[in-house]
Order: sequence, then C-alpha cells, then structure tokens
Amino acid sequence: MRIVTALATLVIALPAWAQTPAPLPTPPQPPTAAPQAETPPKSRAERAEEAALDRREKTDTLLDRLALTRDAREAKLVETMIWKQWIESGSPTGDLLLEYGATALNERDPEKASALLDALVETSPDFAEGWNKRATLNYYAGRYEQALIDVNKALAIEPRHFAALSGRGLVLEALNRKAEALESYRLALAVYPAMAGLRDKVKELTLEVQGQPI
Repeated sequence: MRIVTALATLVIALPAWAQTPAPLPTPPQPPTAAPQAETPPKSRAERAEEAALDRREKTDTLLDRLALTRDAREAKLVETMIWKQWIESGSPTGDLLLEYGATALNERDPEKASALLDALVETSPDFAEGWNKRATLNYYAGRYEQALIDVNKALAIEPRHFAALSGRGLVLEALNRKAEALESYRLALAVYPAMAGLRDKVKELTLEVQGQPI
C-alpha cells in the first residue's frame, strides 16, 4: 500500500514539462468571405463621359500654360496640343463631319460645308468647335449676325477658345461694333498672349476706338 501511495505521489510531483499536456482547443475559423461580384463593363455613354472629362482636364492645363507663355515657338507647340483636344467631338460621326466640313470650307464649297456643319451642330450641340467652324463659314458668307450667334455658342461651351474670341472680334468689326470687337480681342490676348499679330491688332483698334494706346 505504501508503494502504491508513493508512486501516486511521484506522478503528482512530476514537473509540468514532464507531464503530458492537455490538447489545445481548435481555434475558430474565420468566416469565408463572399465571392466578389465582377464589375460590369462600362456603357458607351460612361466611357464617352470619362473621355470628355479627360479632354477637359488636359485642355484646361494647356490653356493655363498658354496664358503664361510669351515665347512664340513654345506657345505654338502648346496651341497645337490644344487643337488636338478641341477637334475631338466625342463621337466618330462628329469627327468626320468636322473634318469634311472643314475641308469643304477650305475648298470654298459653301453649300457642302453648310450641310456638313449644320449636321454637326445638330448632332453635337455641346461641341464648341462645331459652332466655331460654322461661325467661320457664316462670316465668309457675309452672314455676320448668324456668325455672331454661332461664335457666342462656341464661347458659351469653351470661354477660353482663343480662335473664337478673335473670330468674334472680326465679326463685331464687320458689324461696326468696334468697341465690342476690341474687348473680344483683349480677351483673346489674355488667353493667348503670344498669338501672332493679335497684340498689334489690339493697339491699332485701341487707337481707333479710344484715341490712345493701351
């Protein structure tokens, strides 16, 4: 009996490292994440809107740069980059109508140019260059009042369109509204200080309208 008691005491007295440890409880498993739903492809309208916003951002950055540029060569490079943005209508049809309309205008085919540019502003009413090109056509045709309407629509869409601003100056001069023409030229000069011949035009018209240089 003493031997059994001694053995029991020995077992109880064994150090912790010599005793068989109790099995650890199984840790809880994290919940399985639900599978991610695939992002649906963007619609054509959404892609077009993103492209338009991208063009807007690029154009604004370039116009900011143009306003600070006094070197004629650098300004011309920036102008070229701006025009690359401005001639994109956002649709293949609009791009073709602009291209063919501009070609007809350059080839002095007013009837063809008119049909193409009318279709352009009807199908792409938010495209500034469409209105600007039709304003140019109407100016060359002597339809100055209609040209003024068109160029103002272009500027409502793109207020810093330096070609439209200088073009509006020409239209207003043709309408003998020289003070307003001078203001339009000055706005164009603020946007594009290095535009060839524009500063001289402003000085010349200032003398005529106000009788003194700027």
